[in-house]
Amino acid sequence: MKQLAGMETAIAQAPSLKAKFTFNSEDESEAVQLKKFVSSLLEEPEVEVSGAGQGPAGRIIHRLFLNAQQAALLPSSEDDMGGDRKDFPSPAGQEILLRTCVPRPAPYSRTLPQRLFCVPMREEFRLAGGLLLGHLLLLTA
Repeated sequence: MKQLAGMETAIAQAPSLKAKFTFNSEDESEAVQLKKFVSSLLEEPEVEVSGAGQGPAGRIIHRLFLNAQQAALLPSSEDDMGGDRKDFPSPAGQEILLRTCVPRPAPYSRTLPQRLFCVPMREEFRLAGGLLLGHLLLLTA
């Protein structure tokens, strides 16, 4: 049942993503980049946005974010916003992720993938680390 539900979700997400990540451009390389980006979104848990905010996918993501932010504010007209378009808000924290393969817990141990995840914020920080195939340790202060 879980696999069926996952397949139904992927089938529903595909047309939605294709509709959001298509735009009329005469540049064929951008269209190819967007098709590759959409297929990666459907298949992989993490996807790199080529060109960051300046690339074709980044510009679309930024536009989608602005539209969602404006819809949440529900302004009655453009004059209510002062004609000033809001951009991304300041980040709540910075995510730091370190992945490596090392022998742990001792130098003679088998080399396995390791992961360290840290999110420092103003009032707190989160730190998690452990074997990718083993236990996960979560610390919050």
